[in-house]
Amino acid sequence: MQLRALRRMRLQVAELAMEDSALLEAASRRRQELESELSAVRSQEEVLAGRAHSSGGLLAAVDRQIERRQTGTAAGSDASPGAAGETGHGGDPRARMTVPEAIRALLLEQEGATTKEITDNITKMCPDVKVKNVSKTLVRLKTRGLLTQPRVGVYRLAGKWAIADSP
Repeated sequence: MQLRALRRMRLQVAELAMEDSALLEAASRRRQELESELSAVRSQEEVLAGRAHSSGGLLAAVDRQIERRQTGTAAGSDASPGAAGETGHGGDPRARMTVPEAIRALLLEQEGATTKEITDNITKMCPDVKVKNVSKTLVRLKTRGLLTQPRVGVYRLAGKWAIADSP
């Protein structure tokens, strides 16, 4: 009887071992499929990262071109031909310049500017802006590393803003 019980137990254990081996093979196949899928996703991620980098560079180039055109119209005379036609609205193109753009345009023309000079420039470039808010913008730009303050009340370009756009 003991031998018969042992043989029955052996059959059960053999059946269990076969099930476990089949489960292990299935798990190994699944892991290989997931590794293959992960590899494909990583490749796609690299391609998309390259595209995102290129798109970001293109966006920066277009932004620089827009800024150059706005700065060019701001530096020219008010009576320059075609200035009104560039905006398509018949108005002064400088009126559509943002406060940071006007600050950068001024600081590109001269090495540094006082808060008063910047405020006066904002009044001319962006007549619809309340000049009392210019100080907050200057602090924000300084915090972002786009401006530096060599002494109280004087600002200069810094960081990526200090690099002049190539023509």
